[in-house]
Amino acid sequence: MGIEAAMVAGSRLVLCGDSVFLAGIKAELERLSALELITVEPGAADATDLIRSWNPCALLFDLTAEQSDFAITLLRQNPELLMIGVDPGSTELLLVSSRSARALSVTELFEIINEERGGNEMPG
Repeated sequence: MGIEAAMVAGSRLVLCGDSVFLAGIKAELERLSALELITVEPGAADATDLIRSWNPCALLFDLTAEQSDFAITLLRQNPELLMIGVDPGSTELLLVSSRSARALSVTELFEIINEERGGNEMPG
């Protein structure tokens, strides 16, 4: 069973920003048919409202981009939102939530998202 089968149907992810790195991640995630993706510009007047109304299971943002402050502000407003910071210079992701903060692998990332949405475990 692949990642696609392990993801809960309709899981929503927001990509915050327009960096080339995030665009590459989005292209890869689009292969996972169970995911719904949206890109939001943090500088847009309705960005916070759009994210809140879309009710995503997670938000991905580029740690090296200036909008990372926006992501932290958003976390303060939505403490249950799972925030995932990505850095083009690292193979790890920074998981930020009101529950924990640690670096993790992509496989661990999908396992955490699945736990949040009540999905199946990733195959080993």
